Amino acid sequence: MKAKEIRRKALVKLEGNWVPMIGITILISVMSAAFGYVYVLIAPLILPGAALFTLKMIRNEKPDIADLFGTYKNYLNALVVFVLETLIIAAGLLLFIVPGIIFAYMFSLTSFIIADDTEQNLPAFEILKESARLMKGYKWKLFCLHLSFIGWILLCIITFGIALLWVSPYMAAAHAVFYDEIKKADAQNSIGNSHTVFENSTF
Repeated sequence: MKAKEIRRKALVKLEGNWVPMIGITILISVMSAAFGYVYVLIAPLILPGAALFTLKMIRNEKPDIADLFGTYKNYLNALVVFVLETLIIAAGLLLFIVPGIIFAYMFSLTSFIIADDTEQNLPAFEILKESARLMKGYKWKLFCLHLSFIGWILLCIITFGIALLWVSPYMAAAHAVFYDEIKKADAQNSIGNSHTVFENSTF
């Protein structure tokens, strides 16, 4: 799916859901400003929760504000993921910048993976590995998706951040659609591989 198609699908899913998505954007921004450095301890709960809310929205389920705290059972693993992810990306940026960007894209699905973990007990390293696995061959596509928002980002700058109230939910929905499409493709590939193994088996 091309960036344009992902953005179009995101806008369709946002119809009737703009108010709660904007509300979540404001809530996360306020919490980030209010808690300062302590937000590091809250982000591993709120960010996967926001991902859960957004995934439910684009999957035509019924998201609820309580979803913001819906991944609390895996909080410790999410915290470890958040810390490791931040350290790895920071190290990459300090070294040659480009590795840091690659790492950022490699681990860009961790919040969605945590949100999709129905058992809520996936270990931190497994979350990181799964994100890296799913993003194999898709990092450039996600970069192009982000690049397609450049006009909207410029609008945010021109409006002194006011447009972020609409652009942030838009980008979040597009990211969720991107993840969902990758999951579908991965599931289809798994089914295809299992069929190949079955067909090549001898009894």
